[in-house]
Amino acid sequence: MNMKFLRKKDLREIILSKKNNHPSERISELLNIIHEGKTKIFTFSDTYKQILREYEHINGHKIPSYKDDYLKNHLIILPSLYFRLIGIIYFSILLLIIIEHFFIINPFLWSAKNKCDQVLTDERKQSFNIMESCESIINGFTKNNSTLYLAHKNLGRATLVYWNDLNPSQKAEKKDKVIQEVQNQFKLAEKYNPKDPQVKFYIALMEDFKDFVKDFVLDHQTPDYFSDCLSASQRYEKAINLYKDVEKVETVDNDFFALLELGHFLVSRDADNISKNLKDTYWDDLNGYDKAIELYNKLQVSDQNGKHTVLLSKAKAQLFNRDYEDARNSFKEILEEEPKAYQIRYYLGNSYILDNNQYNQAIEEYDQITENDETKFFYYVLRDSGFVYYMNSNYNKAKNRFKRALGRDVSQTTAEKEERVLMEKYLQKIEKDKCDQLDTTNNSCDIEYRESIKQELFAAGIFHSIFTVHDKDRGTDPFIDVEHDKFYKCRKNPE
Repeated sequence: MNMKFLRKKDLREIILSKKNNHPSERISELLNIIHEGKTKIFTFSDTYKQILREYEHINGHKIPSYKDDYLKNHLIILPSLYFRLIGIIYFSILLLIIIEHFFIINPFLWSAKNKCDQVLTDERKQSFNIMESCESIINGFTKNNSTLYLAHKNLGRATLVYWNDLNPSQKAEKKDKVIQEVQNQFKLAEKYNPKDPQVKFYIALMEDFKDFVKDFVLDHQTPDYFSDCLSASQRYEKAINLYKDVEKVETVDNDFFALLELGHFLVSRDADNISKNLKDTYWDDLNGYDKAIELYNKLQVSDQNGKHTVLLSKAKAQLFNRDYEDARNSFKEILEEEPKAYQIRYYLGNSYILDNNQYNQAIEEYDQITENDETKFFYYVLRDSGFVYYMNSNYNKAKNRFKRALGRDVSQTTAEKEERVLMEKYLQKIEKDKCDQLDTTNNSCDIEYRESIKQELFAAGIFHSIFTVHDKDRGTDPFIDVEHDKFYKCRKNPE
């Protein structure tokens, strides 16, 4: 049986028709079909009542019983409010389906998307709120690819930061599960946006997590702990292949920090090694330092803190790559904006030593730090300054710098213990042979062959101290900050 909605106009014609004034041919045919039981008609209760009142007003009496019985037998009268509610619900669902892709007119997804896309901080409450909002999008009814991509990516980032804020025992207990869960979220994001280098970087970063943080036992790692690892060119091959085609990054955002960290990995793990796995003639001929510099050159931000970070990172890569003049230009560019950046001045001094033993120029930079009341206790420059003065036969000042450096309390890694032993060795020689009191004609310290001393110092890492530090005052990515110190302690050629 068919159902047919009867318009108000048609219902009026049926009810108001008289015996000597039959309804139209169309309505007559409809009544015949109804009478034969082939269809049912329905209308709203308020419409039906209104037309009955019209009949009574026109004729002065209520509708005849025969006509009333006929209508009740063949007409389905629906409550008006009930039907309208059904219509509203149906229309609302249809509207949401249509506008689901357009957040600006979809308040539910718009709100969740805004919360999911908040700036991530290292505060647990913030990371939890992001996780909750992103999960609501993923578990909702949206099929918008860009929204799901964003939700999975941000959920992965927030989950790792949230885990990092747990107490040490909770971190150790949940480590493996969280690392895998975070990586899975990034892989799901990759499905919705397979050309995004940022997600490729995050997926590879979590592989590094499995290698570098796999032996994480509360806080019991020694300062000399090293993990096995792949070269950065191999581990981050997919990300590099996409990032190398990016023309420039002009905003301090997640791509900025991903490229920056990728450069750090190339410097610390690939160094001057050439890895021919990128299937690009130009890039495959670059060593790790060159690749890092190429990536840093893409970071063209106007933000002053961002510019400082990029210049410093690039200068370090140039220094390690023996591009001393380029490195000095980068250091000097930073000092023009920040003349009190003593660590930059220390690196500048190192560049003169490494570049053909320019001791006097190095001393000029070092002295601006060691003889400044605000920076005179900087251990590394005191140490290196002592050795430079020794190499330059100024034993009195070498003795002064060694004593001041040895009086500082620094971390006790094996390398730093060996450096302190080396300082003590040369300090004892100065004091025992009275090198600081004799002229050069009778001075035993001057008899030593300077090249052999230099080789000993270089082998111990003197003049090579370059720190990869995430400076939170200048802005960092809390996701990349998680356990990042472990990622530079790497056996490049594991047995």
